[in-house]
Amino acid sequence: MAEKLEQKFELDAPIEVVWTFLTDPYQIVGCLPGAAITKTVDARTYEGAITVKVGLITASYAGKVIFERVDPARHETEIVGVGQDQKGKGSAEMKMVSRLRAVGDAKTEVLVNSEFQITGILAQIGRGIIENVADLMLRQFTAQFKVKLDLTRMKYSKVVKAHAEVFVKFYGQRLAEVQSLSGVKISPDGTNNASSPGDVGKYLEAVKQIAGEMVYNSAKIILKGAAQKENVPLTEL
Repeated sequence: MAEKLEQKFELDAPIEVVWTFLTDPYQIVGCLPGAAITKTVDARTYEGAITVKVGLITASYAGKVIFERVDPARHETEIVGVGQDQKGKGSAEMKMVSRLRAVGDAKTEVLVNSEFQITGILAQIGRGIIENVADLMLRQFTAQFKVKLDLTRMKYSKVVKAHAEVFVKFYGQRLAEVQSLSGVKISPDGTNNASSPGDVGKYLEAVKQIAGEMVYNSAKIILKGAAQKENVPLTEL
């Protein structure tokens, strides 16, 4: 029998920022307690593993995580996970549907509906205990989602600084133009207040308008490299 849970929470971040985070599989799976991606199969399918502990019993599952649906217009995702107990004593299936709703310009409401089904040794423990563990995991996912999102937002300023600290040395006299075009405040040392993939993209476009195609292409490479180093998602540059 499938069990269903629902969790709703609000984030102090624009919906565009939360959406970019929500559609990054490594960020999302990293928020699930005991879960990890081990291999990328294709753009929407990933192999992974998760360990679940219920009392004195621990079960480890290996399987796949699939992004069944990604709907940018409705800001909804549907993720399906299927796995087999590595000791051959059961299986686990999970479906998680996440929906975003903008609350003004600076906040986002997140609604997460999850449905799971377990067979094998864990299923014999008792429905009430399983429900409590699943609810705890969902609440841990929510808390980790908030923490990782805040950390990710802070890293976008480092991404922009990787290029801005060099750019201002050659185009310092046009710093005010960069700020005006991008909406990102930048200090002479490259320090800035970028906090989203959109901010990075706006900064890059401002660089293009001011310095031309060659500097733009160089900036794109630097920004992508910095994002990879900081392990944060970017929209297509």
